[in-house]
Amino acid sequence: MKARDGKLILILGILISIISLLTAFFGWKPWYFVGTFGFWFFFDYFSSKKNKITAIQLFINNKKSFTNLYMAMLALGMSIEYLGKFVFGFWHYPYQSLLFEIILILLYPFILFATREIYETSKLIIKNKVLSVVLAMIIGIVLMEIPNLYSGLWIYTVPFGFDILGINVIVLIGWVILILAPAYVYDKFFNNKILNIK
Repeated sequence: MKARDGKLILILGILISIISLLTAFFGWKPWYFVGTFGFWFFFDYFSSKKNKITAIQLFINNKKSFTNLYMAMLALGMSIEYLGKFVFGFWHYPYQSLLFEIILILLYPFILFATREIYETSKLIIKNKVLSVVLAMIIGIVLMEIPNLYSGLWIYTVPFGFDILGINVIVLIGWVILILAPAYVYDKFFNNKILNIK
């Protein structure tokens, strides 16, 4: 990816993120669908400083590998959604419809792209792995959970635990999965050798 392309992605990430966050605080429900791409673009730019292969770089340079990565993240996202919503009943969507569910599922890989790149960026800031996970969790919670307190796109119904800043502690702990699971899938199944990218 050329430096000029990287800067364009960074600028788009900043603009999309700011606009989506502002709309979230004004209660616009679909803010998350837009904001996910902004977060992904923004942190992918910084992650690319450390990693030669990020999801955006794959999309630009190797569409087949990007599709494979997308499908793997789609399977992971569907698993998270099925377990969290239907098995454990930890959340629901007050405005859901069939179209909403389809869009959400198709969007899930991009959410996981974003959380993976947040984690990779955090590792650039903090070398300690445990602390970098904590930092990535904090960033993700600030960008995605706190704005949702105003928009109400999803509602948590965790039957136990207690709230911290209006968010159930189980949800906060669950961010460990949102951070590490995409990184694990990426590293195990889409490393340089498998992708065959030099």
